[in-house]
This record gives sequence, C-alpha cells and structure tokens, in this order.
Amino acid sequence: MTPVREPAARAVARGNGMTLSSLLPFGRHRRTMQFWLNWLVVGCIVPAALVAGILIVQSYQRERHSLERDMIATARALMQAVDADINGFHQILQALAASRTLTTGDLRGFYDEAQILLKSQVASNFVVHDRTGQQLVNTVRPFGSALPRETGTMITRAIETGKPQVSNLFRGPATGRMVLGTTAPVFVDGEIRYLVGMGMFSERLGEVLGRQKIPPGWIVSILDRTGTIGARTEDQEQFVGMKGAPELLEKAAAAEEGTYEIHNLGGESTLGAFSRSPRTGWMIAFAVPASVVSAGLYQALLINVGLAIVLLLLGVLFARRVAARMTRSLQALAAPALALGSGEKVAVPPVEIREADELGQALAKAAGLMEVRARERDEAEQSERRMLVQKQAADDANRAKSEFLALMSHELRTPMNAIVGFSQLLEGAHYGQLTDKQKEFVSQISFSGRYLLELINDILDLSKIEAGRLTVSMEYVDVMPLVKSVIATLSQAAAKVGISIEPGNYGRDMPPVNADRVRLAQVLLNLGSNAIKYNRPRGTVRLTYERHEERVRIIVTDTGPGIPPARQAELFQLFSRLGAENRAVEGSGVGLALSRRLIELMGGSVGFSSVPGEGSSFWVDVPMFVIQRSSGPAPEPVVAEAPHSTGFALLYVEDNPANMALVRDIMGTLQDVTLIEATSGASGLALADEQRPDLILLDIHLPDMSGHEVLERLKANPALADIPVLALSAGALPRDINRGLEAGFFRYLTKPLELRSFLAAIDSALSGEPPDRLRLPAAQ
Repeated sequence: MTPVREPAARAVARGNGMTLSSLLPFGRHRRTMQFWLNWLVVGCIVPAALVAGILIVQSYQRERHSLERDMIATARALMQAVDADINGFHQILQALAASRTLTTGDLRGFYDEAQILLKSQVASNFVVHDRTGQQLVNTVRPFGSALPRETGTMITRAIETGKPQVSNLFRGPATGRMVLGTTAPVFVDGEIRYLVGMGMFSERLGEVLGRQKIPPGWIVSILDRTGTIGARTEDQEQFVGMKGAPELLEKAAAAEEGTYEIHNLGGESTLGAFSRSPRTGWMIAFAVPASVVSAGLYQALLINVGLAIVLLLLGVLFARRVAARMTRSLQALAAPALALGSGEKVAVPPVEIREADELGQALAKAAGLMEVRARERDEAEQSERRMLVQKQAADDANRAKSEFLALMSHELRTPMNAIVGFSQLLEGAHYGQLTDKQKEFVSQISFSGRYLLELINDILDLSKIEAGRLTVSMEYVDVMPLVKSVIATLSQAAAKVGISIEPGNYGRDMPPVNADRVRLAQVLLNLGSNAIKYNRPRGTVRLTYERHEERVRIIVTDTGPGIPPARQAELFQLFSRLGAENRAVEGSGVGLALSRRLIELMGGSVGFSSVPGEGSSFWVDVPMFVIQRSSGPAPEPVVAEAPHSTGFALLYVEDNPANMALVRDIMGTLQDVTLIEATSGASGLALADEQRPDLILLDIHLPDMSGHEVLERLKANPALADIPVLALSAGALPRDINRGLEAGFFRYLTKPLELRSFLAAIDSALSGEPPDRLRLPAAQ
C-alpha cells in the first residue's frame, strides 16, 4: 500500500518540533503568565476600541441633534421677532382705526395724518377701503386719484370676524409690487364702515430680516401661508414671489417647525430649519451649508478619534508593564505555597502587587483560619444539639398538654354524665310528674350542667381557638327564655355577694335572633359574671335589650367602679385582667376575649362604655332571625315523636356504677328491653358470647382492657362480628372520635350522654342503618 503523506505544512512543523496547535495562541500547551496577560490586553483593547467608536458616533449624533435643536430655536426666535413687528402693525392699525378724522368721514384729514405717520414707520403705504373692497385712500397715490377695487379673503375675514387680519404675499393693484398687507375694521356707531390697511413691500420685509442677528453664511427667508417667499437675506429680487424648496414645503405641511436637508443649485448639501407662526401662519425658514454647520462637529470627531487612539496605545504599554510586575509577584509566591504544603514556616518575600502580597499573607494565616473554622463547626454542632433538646422539650410540653386535656376531659365528663343524664330523665317525666318548682330546679340543673359541659369543651378546643378553627351552630333562638335561664343561673352567685339582678325590659315583643344558643348563653353568663364580680357592695346588675334595625342589642349594666380610660384598650386582650389579679377576685382573663370571638363568629359585635365611679355597660349585637316567607302550601302539622325501638337485648360494659345506673334507668323508660350488665372487658366478652345481645354499649376505659381491644375481639369472633357496637367514652377529643370510628364502632357517643342522641343511635343500629364513617375533622 502507498503510505498516506502528511500535508507539507504539518510535516515542516513536525520537523521543527512544533505542531499546528502550538502555532495557535489558544493551543493546549501551557503558556506563561506574560503570554496570557498579553492576550488579555488584546482582548480588552478590541472591545474598548469598539466602545470608543460607538461613543464617538453617539457623540457626533448628539451634537448633530443639538445643532438641529439650536437651529429650530433660532427659527422660532426669528419668527417671534417678525411676529412682534406684525403685532406692531396691528397696534398702529388699531390706533388709526380709532382716528377721529376717519370715524367722522374726513378722508382728506386721514390722508394727511397717514402721510406724516408713514415717515416714522417701516410700512410702505396706508390704505382705506369701504365694505366692498373699493380703495378710498392710498398714500402711494395723490388724494382723490382713481383707485382700484380689491377683492380677497383678507377683507372678507376682517368683516366677518371684526378683527385685524394678515394677508398672504400679493401684488398690489395700485403699485404692481409684491406686498404684505394687514387690515383692521373701523367701527362707527357699532358697525364696520371702513377698513384701514397697511402694506409692506417685500424690500421692507427684507429690512425686518436685516435687523436680526443672523450668522454669516445663513440664508433666511420669510414665507407666507402658501409657501411663497416674501423676503430673503440674499438674492431677494430673484426669489421674492417664488415658492420655497419642495423639501421645505413638504416638511412644513406635516409640522409647525422642524429641520430639513436639501442640495442647492451648485450641488452643495445644506441644512435648514423652519418655524411657523401660530398667529399669522407665516413661516421663517433658513438654510446653512452643511460644511459651515458640520465644521465644528468634524473637528470634535477627529479630536475624539485621535484621543481614543492615543489612550489605547498608552493602555497597551501600561498593561504590558503591569503584566510583567504581576508575573514577578506570582512567581515569588511559589516558595511560600510549597512551604505551607510541607508544614514549614511561611515566609512571604516583598512583592510589588498588593493583591499578591495579600495572597501571601493569606497563605501564612491559612492554618489559623482552618483552626477557627474547626472551632466554629464544633460550636455549630453544639448549638444544633441544644436546638434539638429545646424542640424535644417543646414537643414533650405539647404532648403533656394534650394528655392533660384528654385526662381532664375524661375525669370531668364522667361525673357530668350522671348529672346531665339523670336531669334529662327527670325532665322527661319518665318517673312521674314534677311540680312546677321541681321542674324549675331540674331545668336549672340541666342548664348549669350543659353550661359546665360547654366550658369543658372550650378548654378542649383551646388549640382550635388559637388556630382560628372554632365554629358555631346558627339557629333560631328565642332570647327571652334564654335570658331568664341566664338570670336564674347568676342569681345564686349574686345573692352570695349581695348583688341584685334586675331583668330589665324583656317581654314578649322581643324578636328572636339567629345565633348559637349555647355560645350566646356562654357570652351572657360571662358578661353577667363579670358584672357581679367587679361590682360594688349591694350594687345592681341590669339586663336590657334594644332593637337596632336588623339587630338585637343585649346590654349588661353594672354599678361598679368603672374602667379607667388609660386601661380600656387592654380590655379584650387575652389574659388581661386590668389589675384585678392583685385583688381577691377570681378569673383567668380569657372570658372577654373569648366572648368577642364567639359573637364575631355569629356575625355580631361586642362593645362597652364605662364611666369611672358610676359603672360599665357591656353589649352584644346579634342579627335578628329572618323568617323566609313562601307563597306555597302551609307546612304539615307537627306529629308526635315516633316511639323508640323495643323488644331488644342490650349488653352494657361499664365499670362506673353511676353510669350503669343511668343507662339502667333510661332502658327502664322503654318497653321489653333486656339490659345485660358487665363491669369489665373480659366479663363483657363472655356475656356477649353467651347471651348474643342485639346491641352492645361499650365503655372505652375499662379496668382490665381498653374498649378498642374488646371491639377487636368481638370482630374476630364470626358469631359476634355483626353485632353493632356503640362506644361511650369521656374521651371527646377529635382524635379519640376518629380513632373509634376507624376501629369500627357503629357510633361514638361522648359523655355526658345526651338522651335523644343516645336513643336515636340505638334506633339506627337496630334498624340496620350504615355506621358512621369519619365525619369529623382530622385528629388532633
């Protein structure tokens, strides 16, 4: 085979000990610091040159724009000067229009006055017309000469508007010369009789331009509304009466002022600017050779370019010197770095670059910094361990709080079960009719028991209150019996301290409200209790109400010492007792804050007023209950409550005798019910297997095993698995209820037992309804 030959360039390079990549600046070989710094300088110069070029171009453009703005300002100033002269003409015409000789019709006298006035003015002549445009007087002709008649828009506009007018450039009929005319109406007895006018020949307009300070080389023109040249600083005889440059007229048609660029007859580029008078519509325009305008710009451009080149060259030289010093400084740090790696003492030699010197000092301090970092790491680990300990302590405290609430719930609900349950049996007249006084006592026992139960629930719902998850149940509430119950509950506490309670103005006309019955009673009891505790000896507490549109206001007034104004802002703050903690007055400081939250949840509000030394009034506003009226058929009459289930066997597993007696008495109100009693989990399982009851009522806390374990064993026995099991427990936390429903209880009933709910649960279980499933919030 014929060997493949290398390219000639590559072969030559290899023969010289070089490769193609070594010939390129960014090859893979190691390069010196000097090499890379040189390329760094080149890399900086190129962008800097580009930026400098861009800046120079931008500078040129800014200068060009500035020049154009100056030209427009100059055109505007010239136009204002011409406007000032024309305005002077108007003033002269208005003075002539008021001349007595003219208003009295003495045209000869006016002619003589105008001839005298003309000598001191730049005007060319004065003219008097009648309403038809016929010239009556013209100072360029002897008085009485035959004069022409003029027709034009200027005279017509003056008659229509009754104001002075300025014409376009026109050829005068009496003189045959190009003239600028102005005219003003002459009023006699409120009517226009004459029109007095003043003409200015084009050469006089040139004199107006001559009075302006116009730079050399600038050609300035005055043009009328049609673009006709009326005066010019150069070659006036040649250009007067001609139209302006097309480029100028095109620009002027689109804007009131601006700049334009044209080429003159010699092919030279010129820059121009124009400005139109908003008063007369005439226009000032001028043109300047581009060489005159741009001479300064080109000179500045050349200076900027030359300066940029010089600065770039100086930058290259300076960068090379800096690169050499950096190279020497970095090479000097090699020995200290090796000393640090070998553990020897680091000695940093003098270097020329501050950063290199700082790097050398940093090498010397590296060991110390490493020691500091190790110490900081140890401290951070210790701090983390302390935080973990604190977190564990907080978790333990939270669990302790939950366990305390659960224990308190169980221990308080167990005796409350007997109080509320037996009071419900007495209210139901299951064991004989009660006297009115006995009914009143039982009602107060039941109400107070339920109120105590709600207080327990408030304590258990403390976490809900803090998290904003407390809810209320809105319903129709008849306030009068509710207030009577509240007064009856407060009466005993008031009597002990010698405080009298007055019922106020409550009567049958008091409207019902839409509220949570229990929560509203809780709020009123709290306000009434405070009115008793913070009253004066032998004081009074008065409960009244007022109607405020769609709301009912319930007011609790006391005759106590009042609340100091300086501390009224603290009144509804949690745990604030306004100094009462230093006196023998019981309280926790949460009642008012909780009351406000409850009333707000019901759509109402809480407020107060207090006069030191006279007493305080606290009020709650709750919405009235609105009855929804309908045009449909009348509601069906209320039927009696359906009878409860009978003829069944109930196994009750409970170790508390009072609770067992309560259920025994409740079952005694039903017909043909067999109650099987067990006091432990083991005996309950044995009786269930032996008696095969229709229903099982199971306490959760039993002496030998938990109710959950009993339920698990019942479900494991095929013969007993289908028997519905009702849980009855003092554990009323949401997590307890959810756990019971997850375990498979048909219902989870909490103590104290509510009679109707209990009997309804029995009916549901015996009728084959499906069991409850997780209908409560997530466990807490």
